[in-house]
Amino acid sequence: MILGENHLSVDINGDFARLTNLRFEDSVLSFDSLTEVALNSVEIDEFEKEQKVVPSKIAEMILSGNNGSPFLSVSISPRFFYFFETPYESKLLGNELDLSIRWEISKLYPESDPAKFDVVYFRVPKSFLFDYERLLVICLKTEITNSLKEICTQSGLRLNYIINSHFASNYLISRSYGGNKLIPSIYIDRNYFSVLLSSRDLVYFFRQSRYNSQEEMFSLLNFMLDELYGFNNFQGIDKESRKLYAITSGAEKIDLQILRASVKARLLMFNPFRDHSFGKIRKVENNSGHHSDGGGLLAPLGTGLRFYDENYFG
Repeated sequence: MILGENHLSVDINGDFARLTNLRFEDSVLSFDSLTEVALNSVEIDEFEKEQKVVPSKIAEMILSGNNGSPFLSVSISPRFFYFFETPYESKLLGNELDLSIRWEISKLYPESDPAKFDVVYFRVPKSFLFDYERLLVICLKTEITNSLKEICTQSGLRLNYIINSHFASNYLISRSYGGNKLIPSIYIDRNYFSVLLSSRDLVYFFRQSRYNSQEEMFSLLNFMLDELYGFNNFQGIDKESRKLYAITSGAEKIDLQILRASVKARLLMFNPFRDHSFGKIRKVENNSGHHSDGGGLLAPLGTGLRFYDENYFG
């Protein structure tokens, strides 16, 4: 299939923002003009806690770094999202379900206005992992969405979607294996991590937490993995091998070798330039050469690939 439409992808994590221009043509997903801007701790804390506007240097990067794309998609670290899980009542539909979710938000986050969240939820069937139907609810402050829309208006871009960086990364890995393979993974950001079990289309298990030290993270992670792999009706994953893909934002301060030795799972690294089956991913010749093993690029590449899947491959 020959496609030529450029796609601009921005990933925001706990230390910097990364912009890539993507292009899918002749079964090759290529990227160029990889640009990064560092975010200091004050900017990150304000963005994470206040969640009012995207830092101005990210807006400037988008405005100046576009290489002819009419589209923008944004992946954001799990640290910037609100997450909770609740039993799902099948009788609640439409507006009633939305009101129920926002009531939960008001109880869990009483300092925030529940009407000022953009909400995405995933229905998890009763027979999978838990013996009751659940909703996994992911929330982002509406101010962030509006701020990104304003950037797009200023630069003549169309905002396609905003996605959790962990979900985008898992999409790329699952897509690479073909079909709808379940992928268990850990996403590591600065002082933050999340554990996810998902396929291309569905999310089944998600946990996230802050950590203050490597030791604390290892303890929390092993607790989550015991929960994930402890289900008697677990399907689709080899429980004995306890495989776990490690996804790094590039901002993490964890020693991956120590993590490999400490975690109760067989840690795997995914290289998007090698470990895939849907074609090729390549860097153009003038790329800076950073991230030669694909580390830190899974989220923007996954975001771009999802765009092409939804708009061209059906």
